[in-house]
Amino acid sequence: MGNEVVSGKNYQKTKHYGGVYLKGDKAYWVPGEQFTGTIYIQLVQPYPGDKLSLQLKGKENFQWLEEIRLTDPQTHQPIIDPATGFQKIEYKIHDEKIEIIDIKIPVFKHAGGFAPGQYAFPISFLLPKSLPGSFYQEHHWAIAEIEYNVKVVLDTYDSKAPKLKFKERLIINEVPKTTKENAALSSTVEVMACCCCCSAGKTTVLARFEKDYLMPGETGKMLFSVDSSQCKKPCNTISLAIHQNLSLGHGKDHKTFHLTPASTTIPGFNAGEKFQDKYIEVPLPGYNPLSTKSKNLEMEHNIKLLKEKRAKGGELVPSVSGKIVRCDYRMSLGINYDGLCCSCSPVPGVTVPVVVYCPPVQNPYVIQPPPNWAPQMMPVVTLTISPEFARNGNPGAFMDYQNANIQMAMPQPQVQVNMQPQMQMQPQMQMQTNQMAGGQMQMGVQMQGGMGIEMQSNVQMQGGYPNQQMGVQMGMH
Repeated sequence: MGNEVVSGKNYQKTKHYGGVYLKGDKAYWVPGEQFTGTIYIQLVQPYPGDKLSLQLKGKENFQWLEEIRLTDPQTHQPIIDPATGFQKIEYKIHDEKIEIIDIKIPVFKHAGGFAPGQYAFPISFLLPKSLPGSFYQEHHWAIAEIEYNVKVVLDTYDSKAPKLKFKERLIINEVPKTTKENAALSSTVEVMACCCCCSAGKTTVLARFEKDYLMPGETGKMLFSVDSSQCKKPCNTISLAIHQNLSLGHGKDHKTFHLTPASTTIPGFNAGEKFQDKYIEVPLPGYNPLSTKSKNLEMEHNIKLLKEKRAKGGELVPSVSGKIVRCDYRMSLGINYDGLCCSCSPVPGVTVPVVVYCPPVQNPYVIQPPPNWAPQMMPVVTLTISPEFARNGNPGAFMDYQNANIQMAMPQPQVQVNMQPQMQMQPQMQMQTNQMAGGQMQMGVQMQGGMGIEMQSNVQMQGGYPNQQMGVQMGMH
């Protein structure tokens, strides 16, 4: 960040030729949406390459660590470690990975190579409607992610010349399917006093949710009514909680983690009280998908590192429905009495499934074109996502995804977002181009913030995250 100079790992090899850059028209996309953007190329000398391609790659994977306390198979008694005097412990890493998509699509072919100059290739392709959303979460001894990247590659036919590459993360926001409008929910429970298990009467709760989807950083609200006129016990507190289920894998490696990312309580009411239309609110943690740096999310086949993973507080990750990474939520209203018989009297309340949507992404910086930037505009290229373009023989499992795992009774969220790009297919980047002896060129980009771009070109960047292997991170307007 700041004035730190970060270069792509291929910078020294590619700076003699120029660089490539991809700018999407938006910072995030939804499955089934038409991706639009522009590939920009600037060359300061002839480049021995004739094929421009676009790579799209996505994966979902997880790891979680199991602690196994050893026992004797015959006696079932603990096996003691003589060195410590405690029961022996072994650790097992459960992990799985699915390639969602891995394809390389030809964009443009130019026989004889590219001449020096500036080029712009508008591109468009339809994202598969079955893609699960981008996701990343750490929990106690566990890590899970669904990640996508898009890369531009200018291939060379000269074995001594480097490829020009540019890669960035592609943010996919999943839109779970819904089935019907949600109605008011009610629950009537007989309140049983502890010890003697005598009935203290009945309490009826009627709840209406303001909306059945949640947006990180907002406030979750519930409107509820209580009829405790036939109950002799006072209510101590009323609670509202957001519960998360993070499910990883299937079969013997399946594991579900239960979290409560947000909760609140308010004072209760007197015995025999009855009231209508009272609000309870819970502030929701925020979430910023751009803050997740992909190069820091490598799966750790390392017991020590996995044991360091902890649940991150202050974050509400979105609902997703992958094949091996799934996240769903429910909102619960509880009427809490003291001295209830736990075996005879459940806590009165209402629980309903909810969906957490990823908030609209705001780009953290503006990139301006360099002086005399006047690229040659090529015709729009409409690409087709197809298994025939498999990069390494396996196109991924994107054709098999059904994306119908979340079937919740709720309306679609009404979120007003300005989806229009600010520069109408023009790059917003500030580059300083210096012609050097021998035809060398340096391009510097000034930026603030980032969204996890990986760049393999001659572009010399200011800013970014030093932990990035490729050294460049930026966001998109």
